[in-house]
Amino acid sequence: MRVFQPPSDFGPGTLFVRERVPPDTASWLRLLAHFGLPLIIAGAIAEQVGPWAALPGLVVLGLLSFPPGLRVLREVRDDYLAPDAVGLDERGVIARSAGRTTFRVPWSRVRRLDAGAGREAGWLRLWVIDDAIEGVDRLPRRRHTSEGAALLARFGPGMDREALLVAVERHAPEGIRVRL
Repeated sequence: MRVFQPPSDFGPGTLFVRERVPPDTASWLRLLAHFGLPLIIAGAIAEQVGPWAALPGLVVLGLLSFPPGLRVLREVRDDYLAPDAVGLDERGVIARSAGRTTFRVPWSRVRRLDAGAGREAGWLRLWVIDDAIEGVDRLPRRRHTSEGAALLARFGPGMDREALLVAVERHAPEGIRVRL
């Protein structure tokens, strides 16, 4: 597990680190669909036309399913090895999101922190004034909403909604909209 080390300029504040998330049933079902479905289809084709005639189809289906399957494996690995972390101090918000990038957003650039709604329900969303903040733009597409918010972390063990609300109220200046 990659331990989250906040930057040296992290002042007195509160740090939340999401507990390691083991691969869940949905992740395994997605992997099965990406890698197993082409084998099932190729097996059905081979039964109809013969094993050697189905070989090119099996190769094509395998190649088409490989990149999405690798993407799912990478997402599961990132959630398990480098869980999301959010830190709040007097200067702003520090986050490690999607296991890849650590960035800081000063309070002067934060517009809103809220709990997601709809498809993003259960996520801490960060709305910034300018999207060109170093680090936020490096988040993967799956960590951006269609409205422009960044999905920092999923609420759960280690990322308690009530404790996060108390920390935001303690560290955030006036003018930051908070809906947790």
